[in-house]
Amino acid sequence: EIFERNNIAFKLTSTGEIQRIIVPELDNLIASTSKPNEKTLRSLLHEATTKIKKHKIAERKIALEKLWDAFERLKTIEKPNDKKHSVTALLDKGSGKNTEFKELLEEECKKLTSIGNNFQIRHFEIGKIAIEESQYLDYLFFRMYALIQLLLKWL
Repeated sequence: EIFERNNIAFKLTSTGEIQRIIVPELDNLIASTSKPNEKTLRSLLHEATTKIKKHKIAERKIALEKLWDAFERLKTIEKPNDKKHSVTALLDKGSGKNTEFKELLEEECKKLTSIGNNFQIRHFEIGKIAIEESQYLDYLFFRMYALIQLLLKWL
């Protein structure tokens, strides 16, 4: 009640943990996502969706990293030994005969892979771009999660 009265986007859970309130659209997207059969992928997604609700930005950065790890794992589900052909097979399965939409999703996959490689999401070498703003973390999380949710429907 104190958080709510002061317009602070956190809530106290029944276990006494402070949890960040995320936008309803992301909360609904997470709730409507089917759980993948693959154990490691399911675990990565669970960890990502749990940590994105944490109040500490360091925890939310880990959430973004775990989500990118889930994306990389998802890209190998169809053909485990050939990531490129695995992604193509998954996109073929979902896009059917809609080549324009398949091209759009291929571009999105490439762009998100590039973001993961150039920002401090999966790689932390010197020269990688740090993500310090909470709204940037949220944007990238929402963008990646929306793609993953769509791809999971096609498995």
